[in-house]
Amino acid sequence: MAVLIEASLPHFYKDAQLLAVRRMGENERSEYRIVGIEGDGAALDEVAARYFALHKEIENMPLSTIQISPQNYKFRLRGEVKTGIGSAYVYDITPKKRRPGLFKGQIWIEVGTGAEVLISGRLEGVPSISTSVDFVRETKLDGPGYARVTHLSFAVPLLGRSELVVTERPLGSQDDIPIPQESPKHESSALNLPNVGLRQDHN
Repeated sequence: MAVLIEASLPHFYKDAQLLAVRRMGENERSEYRIVGIEGDGAALDEVAARYFALHKEIENMPLSTIQISPQNYKFRLRGEVKTGIGSAYVYDITPKKRRPGLFKGQIWIEVGTGAEVLISGRLEGVPSISTSVDFVRETKLDGPGYARVTHLSFAVPLLGRSELVVTERPLGSQDDIPIPQESPKHESSALNLPNVGLRQDHN
């Protein structure tokens, strides 16, 4: 999976991008190979690092306790909306119990296929990020494949509101990874990112 992370601190007009390849390691946890970095160091270390920590924390939770299912959530049908290429049922979802990794929000389910096309809500109670996280995740059909785009927003101590856009796209064996043209050099050790199987490709 190719993963492009665009991090920003809007109040300070700081932004950065990180491009990586994600795969499942032998321990069934995500491992990342960084192939391109550019932009401001504060946006990388203060914003992108929190995303990796959040991803790791949620990934370590048992799937059965956080998946969107009748076991964990109450569903209420709100109606049907047009999506441009079809239509989707809109459900309000509310956790049955207060538990880390669960959120209150909405899910859109494509009519006919039952596929998830959009999820939005607010995630709270995750220790890696001390404040709530607002997010919208959309799955877009893109020719023969798809792209999953997630927008996140949360507060960073001393720096205010931060924004993240995470674009994930499956890779075939022959796919090339686009590396930023002026691939920057970030001087901090391992980007100050948490231990989530990150390694940087210097080739």
